[in-house]
Amino acid sequence: MISKRNVLILMLLCLLVALTACNKDINRPEDIMDAEEEAVNALADEVASEEIRFDLSYNEGESVYILSSNLQREDFFLVEEEAAIKLEDGDNGTIYSFDLQALTASTHNFQGANGDSADKRSSDHIAVTSGKIALVAEAQGYRLYHSINSTEKQIGKVSQQGREHIVISPDRSKVAFVEEGYLMIYSVKQQKLMKLETDVMGLEENFGQRVFFSPMAGYITLLVENENGIVGFRSYGADSGKQLHDVIYGAAPQWSRDDLYIAFLYRDSNELQPSITVEGIALPKSDKIALFNRKTKKISYLAEFTSPTSIIGSPIWSHQDNGIIFTTGVDSLMDIHLYQMSNKNILSLSEEEALHTGALMRISDIQVLDNRLVYVLNLEGNQQALKLVDLRGRGIAVIEDVTSAAYVGAEGQQEMMYKIIDGNIFYKKGESIYCIEDFDSRAVIKNKVPVIKLQYLEKSKLLAAYLQKEDGIEIVLTRLAP
Repeated sequence: MISKRNVLILMLLCLLVALTACNKDINRPEDIMDAEEEAVNALADEVASEEIRFDLSYNEGESVYILSSNLQREDFFLVEEEAAIKLEDGDNGTIYSFDLQALTASTHNFQGANGDSADKRSSDHIAVTSGKIALVAEAQGYRLYHSINSTEKQIGKVSQQGREHIVISPDRSKVAFVEEGYLMIYSVKQQKLMKLETDVMGLEENFGQRVFFSPMAGYITLLVENENGIVGFRSYGADSGKQLHDVIYGAAPQWSRDDLYIAFLYRDSNELQPSITVEGIALPKSDKIALFNRKTKKISYLAEFTSPTSIIGSPIWSHQDNGIIFTTGVDSLMDIHLYQMSNKNILSLSEEEALHTGALMRISDIQVLDNRLVYVLNLEGNQQALKLVDLRGRGIAVIEDVTSAAYVGAEGQQEMMYKIIDGNIFYKKGESIYCIEDFDSRAVIKNKVPVIKLQYLEKSKLLAAYLQKEDGIEIVLTRLAP
């Protein structure tokens, strides 16, 4: 997109070129023709090198900070470093720092480990707990740098697939990647690199699905297959590199948020993992759901179903780690179950009737938060609704016409129907952002222009909405209640 000012300059430039061409005369003095050419070149240079500008203000009426810019690109995000909020422009190596209290913006050039700046071009960057991980393109792949406090530290090299061969822990404190056949783990806090002594054959294919950290980044789990194609998983300490357990056969392992348990779909070591396709999405299925205890190293079975009913899809930990959510059905997801860790009881809710009427296509994005079951109803005509069910029987709420939004997080940018932040549910309806508190919704950011993406700045407790305005990208920052 070109700004109105640039359009005007281009129009004047074209007019000047046309007039120059029409008025060329072999008898005209050479210095006049040179002056016209210089004027044309000067206008062209001004269009090509328009300075990037930022304007930081505070809207008291809506209690939001507004960061306006003339940036037309979408490939950037804010990074928290100490008390500052920063943005790096990878095209010109400039870092912009913003002071929300003073409402000021400052710029400086990015300095690399060798003092270089303009010659460094990061093709991608990933937010971590301190600074960011930058990928710099080379002839045979990408070099990884830890960029912090306007300096960078080289930590490794990945193949041409680049971003696909990097995994960030959910708490953004560790980075895993394959380099020369070894699995490397970088600690952002300690700024140390560790080589995991294990066979990584085949991990580079679908690396982001085969390798993942536990939520607190204490462990890393690898999905493996034996010579007969039977799937399983193996885990290691992410700091020590020591093996936590040998291969456990099963699918869809999911760590609890406290790094204590792994819930998974159990299979015998001689059984291939079956799957089912629901609305074009391939999901694993099993007749048993099991739990691995990290401290005791023991496996227990939580529930078992008989044919034709199967457990379909990955188990999901509740937001407070007090339960495990799973779904069952025959050829679609019909029933939602919550296994309660405290008393080992199972609560169940069925959407079978709605599915059979044809209006409901499938259920997805299931979560439990403060005795509320939250999930998405995928309806006919590509419509979605958000449903909340009070597990104590106090009510049900359905929010219609909810739309997905791109959320920036540790795993990169992901499309999500809703996002749980600090115990509250955030969703997008139209182009405005809403928050559900208990069962009531309130508008957090009222807006009519397209929302490009959302980002939560955890240290500052700010929700950032990136908006596409006519003259450039505008970032609206609203502070969430502690």
